[in-house]
Amino acid sequence: MFDRFLPKPLMAGAAAAMLASLAMTTPVAADDYPDRPVDLVVGFGTGGSADRMTRAVSTYLAEELGVPVKVTNRPGAGTQVSANYILSRPDDGYTVYASTFAPT
Repeated sequence: MFDRFLPKPLMAGAAAAMLASLAMTTPVAADDYPDRPVDLVVGFGTGGSADRMTRAVSTYLAEELGVPVKVTNRPGAGTQVSANYILSRPDDGYTVYASTFAPT
């Protein structure tokens, strides 16, 4: 399909550039992450399907990470309260937004 739009040398060059960019990335030193509890924030109240699913995931996530994973419910304003809370937190990877989606 792409043969009609892009010549093969251009596609090969783009693929080579992508591979080279992957090789040039420096691995992030994440050996000490996480070293404290992780907070999963849900934009809905306790007892709902989003809360139950997040709590189920948090159990497996805690086992995988080796630190406690706390579920925090911040319902209100169509998840705007929880979204604003996430935006106010430091960008350090210890506060994670657990959201839902509805395909339309």
